[in-house]
Amino acid sequence: MKKYIKYILLLAAAIIVFEVWHYADQMLRIAAGYNAKTMCSCVYVSGRTPESVLEQDIAVSASSFVKTEVDRASSSATASYLWVKRKAIYRKGVGCTLLSETSMEELMAQGIPNLQQITAIPPSDSLQWPLGSMDTITTSPTVNMGKIQEALDYAFDEPYPDNPRYTRAVLVVHQGKIIAEQYADGIDAETPLLGWSMTKSVTNTLVGLRVKDGALDLDDRANIPQWHQHPMDPRAQIKLNDLMHMTAGLDWVEDYSKPSSVNKMLWTKASAADIVADAQQAHPINTHWYYSSGTTNLISQIIRRSFSSDEEYHRYPYERLFGPLGMSSAVIEPDASGTFVGSSFMYATARDWAKWGLLYLHDGVWNNERLLPEGWVDYSRKRTPVLKEGFYSAQFWNNGLSEPADSEMPRHWPNVPQDAYYASGFEGQQVVIIPSLDMVVVRLGLTSDRANWDISQLLNPLVEAVSK
Repeated sequence: MKKYIKYILLLAAAIIVFEVWHYADQMLRIAAGYNAKTMCSCVYVSGRTPESVLEQDIAVSASSFVKTEVDRASSSATASYLWVKRKAIYRKGVGCTLLSETSMEELMAQGIPNLQQITAIPPSDSLQWPLGSMDTITTSPTVNMGKIQEALDYAFDEPYPDNPRYTRAVLVVHQGKIIAEQYADGIDAETPLLGWSMTKSVTNTLVGLRVKDGALDLDDRANIPQWHQHPMDPRAQIKLNDLMHMTAGLDWVEDYSKPSSVNKMLWTKASAADIVADAQQAHPINTHWYYSSGTTNLISQIIRRSFSSDEEYHRYPYERLFGPLGMSSAVIEPDASGTFVGSSFMYATARDWAKWGLLYLHDGVWNNERLLPEGWVDYSRKRTPVLKEGFYSAQFWNNGLSEPADSEMPRHWPNVPQDAYYASGFEGQQVVIIPSLDMVVVRLGLTSDRANWDISQLLNPLVEAVSK
């Protein structure tokens, strides 16, 4: 009997050792993947120095212990620790892609062209911004510049040096003109910066464009083959509209502190959408809201499947969105399968993020041409129906606007007009659109501690500055 107990204890110890090793392996792969991809994009897309990336972006992360290097010869970045080594590859005009479940040869064989060449025409110096480069920054006697300065001072102030805000850019557009613009050291108007989850709202734009094309319908069942293999699969009833509002009810964990669904998706999988497509139904459709980056990557895959060829798909955001808006800096990076990471990986300058915000401020019309379907902007900014109280819309956030409009609805920002809505990303990225004030506010940064950053402290004086 003692002999059997000994074997059982040895087996239990072996299982524990394996589980600990497996957990550590997953965490190291995620940490190294994050570092390699971050270094690659910051250096090759944003044009920053490796030293600044190590001192800021990687230093504030939980993966600062992972050795991270740049290889200029191969346009790549690597990150390694113990037995784990990860690599991200840069492709000109495409951005950086982490090598997950794929080889460098397989990645390069995709043959994705330099997509930014499509938007490479510089803005005309004979046209005013945003259509051209004339009169980029203007002042108005009706704007309280003292309040503008108060807002900028808050954004760039560093009251806690050991816990920096790292605001990198603030840009304010009022009545179609830039009335305030400021950048951190090492960053300027030509520096493309990561939007993180603001990319979700750009994915909303791409869906709107495809709806206008007649290629997608919000009421169509989601084109995910795994969900339609068995007649009793409840996921077969999920519509594109459910995914847009994050009410599909799929089993998902959006936790960045452990090897959760979202971390595995972004840092270990060749296809960001596949891990979500394999998720089971956890709640009945349209009864439960849960923030899910995976849901947005499913939408990105559905967009890809709406095209007859990958070449059409890859060119589409640049031909139909970035090109018309003159967003020559914008790039959405693909995963290793070639699908744009619609949840997280778009880079653009503050001015180009502002142009995208102006498209929504102007109800989807740009330079007298309707790009988004009529009613799309209203659809995008209204509160998700399943939320009795809450501030999520269709891949956007809102300041309490409901349908029909309810003045008694609580506001996320009490001193900001209720019609405000916004794109929001990790570490304090925001494009805030306020129709009643004819205003767009862009803030980009690297704020790792939310307790050290309150966007309302930036918005409140800006609202006062332009309010009559």
